[in-house]
Amino acid sequence: MLSSKASSFSIFVIICIIASVPSISSDIFVPSIPAISQHFAVSMDKIQLTISTLMCSFAISQLIYGPVSAAYGRKYPLLFGLVLVCAGTVICSYAQSIQMLTFGQILEGFGLGSCSLYRAMLRDCYDGKELRIKSGTANLIMTLFIPAAPMIGGLLQDFIGWQANFVFLAILSLVCILLVMSIPETNLHRNPDQLSPPYVIKVYHLLLTHNAFVGYSLCSMLAMAGYFAWVLTIPLYIINYLHFSPADLGLGMLLVSAFSIFVGGSLNHYLAHRYSTESILVAAWIYLAVISCFPIMLYLWLDFQAIWLYAMMGLYFFGTAFLWPNLFTKAFAPFQHLSGQAGSLYGNAQTMGGFFAALLMGATSESNPFGLCVILIVVNLLSLLLYFLIIAPHQRHIQPHI
Repeated sequence: MLSSKASSFSIFVIICIIASVPSISSDIFVPSIPAISQHFAVSMDKIQLTISTLMCSFAISQLIYGPVSAAYGRKYPLLFGLVLVCAGTVICSYAQSIQMLTFGQILEGFGLGSCSLYRAMLRDCYDGKELRIKSGTANLIMTLFIPAAPMIGGLLQDFIGWQANFVFLAILSLVCILLVMSIPETNLHRNPDQLSPPYVIKVYHLLLTHNAFVGYSLCSMLAMAGYFAWVLTIPLYIINYLHFSPADLGLGMLLVSAFSIFVGGSLNHYLAHRYSTESILVAAWIYLAVISCFPIMLYLWLDFQAIWLYAMMGLYFFGTAFLWPNLFTKAFAPFQHLSGQAGSLYGNAQTMGGFFAALLMGATSESNPFGLCVILIVVNLLSLLLYFLIIAPHQRHIQPHI
């Protein structure tokens, strides 16, 4: 535990900033997708596929950072990853071809995996009731950081150009390096033996054979797929069809996202004291599946209009605010003693949701929201199936040990 309130507060703020870096990195250049497409003379589908390579490398790298941080601590793997983020974003800012841009994003993704250690750092610093409070507070703080990314990206696109987004990320990674260097190591129980292949295999086997952990992790992946599908498609409709500027798009996403996620998160905090986590999750999935039917109906009735696009995105993000904290809490509950390894697997699954969303949205038509609606409906119905077929029958699984 931390030695003073001052150090506790500063470390908590730094953890929140680190936790926001991956989402900021993936969302900041969303308003620039049309401009990047024009610059390299490729379709927007190709740009969306470069995002999928970022998400894939991000997901894979988390499986490495988790065990390494358990063996040698969180601080040095995190610093190494942030250096890779800085190098990757610099390459992207100077990219002369789509291949060079893709390479820079792959390198950036491998660095971003280190930021997933924020979950383990929270577990290192807090426990019990304080851990639940800090986790909830961190989620609310992130709702203020993350929606600002598209607005910043839109302003940079309008006044400087798409390359400025990557320069901003390079500067952000440098600031994070300085912040991480200023705090002490949070993992006080590191043990190099935990990096031995037999131990790593034993831990991952335990995690991957725990039905509830696997089920909640897969639900997190599906939740991210739905969220990212909206993030990737909204600029196509707002900029291409309604001819909004990137700055207008970013401001709209900021206002809608911040308000809907903050209200949803606050209501989730209120309901958590009155209803079970399982009841809240099931209700959220049903709500999201129903809401997901509306975009195609509104398109057929009204064609593309900004008011209903933003309204539907806001209503969907409102529902996802009930998923993130509850899925995280339920998945990690039996594995607080394996927070590094559990965090890497959980983060890997969640990030793969963004990867699959980028692949699927790149393969769907840009002219109507039919593909978007199908993806949103399917991910939420699959989440319900996972809960009732895999998670619910094993809710009383005994506490695992290793």
